[in-house]
Amino acid sequence: RRCGAADEAFFREAMASPAAAETERESRRRLSYGTAGFRREGSTLIGVAFRCGMLAAVRSIALQGRATGLVVTASHNPVEDNGVKLVDGDGGMLHMSWEKHAEAIVSAQNAVDLEQVVLRILAKEEVNLMGGERAGTVLLALDTRPTGPRLVSAAMAGIRAAGAAVVGSEDTLRTTP
Repeated sequence: RRCGAADEAFFREAMASPAAAETERESRRRLSYGTAGFRREGSTLIGVAFRCGMLAAVRSIALQGRATGLVVTASHNPVEDNGVKLVDGDGGMLHMSWEKHAEAIVSAQNAVDLEQVVLRILAKEEVNLMGGERAGTVLLALDTRPTGPRLVSAAMAGIRAAGAAVVGSEDTLRTTP
């Protein structure tokens, strides 16, 4: 339930108006996750970064606390483009079985849908949080694109909302894959 409440608060604060929030929500409905993560014009990825932060945290918790990563990058694309890419606990690409989870969590249309998606992921991946939450850790990196710091801030909010620790910040410039 914490994820749903945090989601509502994040979108209420991050979007300039209810109309902007609706436009952003609708735009996430058609995104697909590929080997390059989620990619498009950087200023339109705020909600995607927040939700991917949540998923990176859930993935870390599912891996018994092994760190996962979230990278904001779009290396060879035009400067206005950006991307959000998840890194698995072994340092490689997000496991293919989790790509559909990424699409589901990003496309959830409201807080109730998001809570249901997170519960389905936890059940499918057999993550049991009973008896106390497992700690998770998400490492962050970004490139030099102008939208990077804002996207990392959104990702950090999602990571914390899901109960994981964040390693990195809006100025954690790293070489990205």
